[in-house]
Amino acid sequence: MLKNALPMQSFIRRCWLVTHRVPEAQVRSLLPPELHPVTYGGFAFLNTVIARMEAMRPQGLPAFLGLDYWHVGYRIYAKALTPQGEQEGLYFLRSDCDRRLLTMAGNLFSDFRFHTARILVTDTTPVTSVRVEVPGADVELDLNSDQETLLAAGSPFGTLAEAEIFLKYKPCGLASASRGRVNAIPIQRDESAWHARPVKVRHQHLAYLDSFTGIQLELVFEIAPIEYRFGRGHLLEVR
Repeated sequence: MLKNALPMQSFIRRCWLVTHRVPEAQVRSLLPPELHPVTYGGFAFLNTVIARMEAMRPQGLPAFLGLDYWHVGYRIYAKALTPQGEQEGLYFLRSDCDRRLLTMAGNLFSDFRFHTARILVTDTTPVTSVRVEVPGADVELDLNSDQETLLAAGSPFGTLAEAEIFLKYKPCGLASASRGRVNAIPIQRDESAWHARPVKVRHQHLAYLDSFTGIQLELVFEIAPIEYRFGRGHLLEVR
């Protein structure tokens, strides 16, 4: 059965993207042979999303029938080389959410590898703390908009603007389908409504990423509330 065949929609009320860089060789074995890491300066990039999803539901259903939940997803910036050109997107390694029903439905209908976990998000101005029990995550973000955010030490990017442009992921999910093909899940978002600002990190430890050596925090972005629609997955031949 081809997964991601059911178009979905949701509203992302709160969202942070935690991006780490890692030596390129570290992620190659985690990708199916049809996909390749997106790299910059010899590094591949891991994108961890922390998001409050509201009214997740099949497209066309009223919002009151949807599910609200917290989602923590671990993704690799990846690309498929197709006869028509490169298709970039995110390849999901794991998703944690705090709704068991969503875990069951997500694993039945999608390739996003859902697990049920207790996720606690607390606000103590200006600090927002995120904790996940299993596999274990602890992130403290300083959301004070007056503070300047700088590039991480050792960053391959020349400027913060350069990093922001490169790390804005392409609106597509990528999953393995069969030998020589990938499943591409288009994301429909209003690009004019996409607003990301770098925020400071007081502390972060994502236990799921402990197996990576040489991993370094690159940047954390806060994304303004935005409507998201997940299209029907379709097969792409790769070369």
